[in-house]
Amino acid sequence: MPKRSELLLSTDREIAGAAPPPTGGDKEKDRSARAEYRIAGTPNLVLRVSPKGRRTWVYWLKRPKTGTWQRYTIGEYPTVGLARARREAVRLDEAVFNGVDPIDLREEARNACTVEELGEAYVTRHAKPKKRSWTEDERNLKKDVYPTMGKIRAGQVTRLDVARLLDRIHDRGAPIQANRTLALVRKLFNFAVAEGYVQSNPASGIPMRAKETARTRILSPDEIKAFWSALEKAVGFDDVTADALRLQLLLGARVSEVTGMMRAELDLDAEIPLWTLPKARAKAGRDVPRPLPGLALTIIERRLCAAGDRRFVFASPLNAGQPITAHATARAVHRAGSAGRILPLPPRTLANGRVREMTARERAEYWNAEGFTPHDLRRTCRTCLAKLAVPETVAKKILGHAPQRADVTASVYDQHTYTAEMHEALQRWEKHVAAIVMGP
Repeated sequence: MPKRSELLLSTDREIAGAAPPPTGGDKEKDRSARAEYRIAGTPNLVLRVSPKGRRTWVYWLKRPKTGTWQRYTIGEYPTVGLARARREAVRLDEAVFNGVDPIDLREEARNACTVEELGEAYVTRHAKPKKRSWTEDERNLKKDVYPTMGKIRAGQVTRLDVARLLDRIHDRGAPIQANRTLALVRKLFNFAVAEGYVQSNPASGIPMRAKETARTRILSPDEIKAFWSALEKAVGFDDVTADALRLQLLLGARVSEVTGMMRAELDLDAEIPLWTLPKARAKAGRDVPRPLPGLALTIIERRLCAAGDRRFVFASPLNAGQPITAHATARAVHRAGSAGRILPLPPRTLANGRVREMTARERAEYWNAEGFTPHDLRRTCRTCLAKLAVPETVAKKILGHAPQRADVTASVYDQHTYTAEMHEALQRWEKHVAAIVMGP
């Protein structure tokens, strides 16, 4: 049995504050030094702290076949918390008691599991139960990660492999997607470390490939008119996707909230018809009720009629029993642009070389789609609610924003639903949109 540390920890606060080893002036020795802390109530569980403060859970394991003691890495803190590390230590205790060598099992898993198999485990056991956007993770894994390194053994993936994957995405002109893929690969291998597939995360410490700034894109009245016209003429849009985009603009909802709408979330016979987004689908982690003004209600009723007995309101025409995806709306916007309906404003050059202003008819046929995404409809709605003098409290309720830290106390005591106020505000916004669409 290795010599045990006399330093004992028992709480998360103590673990977060555990000091790194003292330095002695020898750079080589200092670099390899580790401070070790025992965990109260779990004899073989140890927290090791590096000189730079990196905290790693280690289980001291007596191997059944040889009787020798060896470290077994559980994972890094805080990715693996105290409670989880203790549960893992108990599991390892039971395995060793039954004559099973966890090190041998880990080696077998590392040698057998490919990145694609790891990704499937990640989606099934982590993303699906815990993330509303798990389908995006699955899609990005299949689109970018698997084709490049899906057949590589998970334990053999290097930082260079990850860097080459990101560079390939960046070089095709998708720098932001490269950032999203890096974040996904980090999550994937954090899961792998926590579950014992690998000992370290090859994506750790790799920098983002592009600097990101907050989007500010909103649609002007001319663009709203041209956008609605494109939806009406179904240029690049099918009926289901067009209605989803209309509803997103009218209600300020996230596109995934609209596309995933289910019959059970609707109460259309109430005095004020209501769509209640359940907390399981809401980013705020709580139910988000949204009253339905006239045009929004008409759109939903039209989609219910078209969906028949299917539970999803925006039922996919290609995949029975499933809704259209949020990604499908982005593709539809791109297709509409390719079809020539949604284009950057073209110059109108006169014979003498001067450029004139576009006519109202021309503006109705074109709008600047550069950098446009469906989420910009939500931002447009929120901005226009402010222009219509809708109180901030009501606007936040409409968008389903979680209260900020400063508003938490107020939200606890203010239990008013604001349903009538939201309904009145959305009616005003809907009339404003109608005036733009029907105007000259």
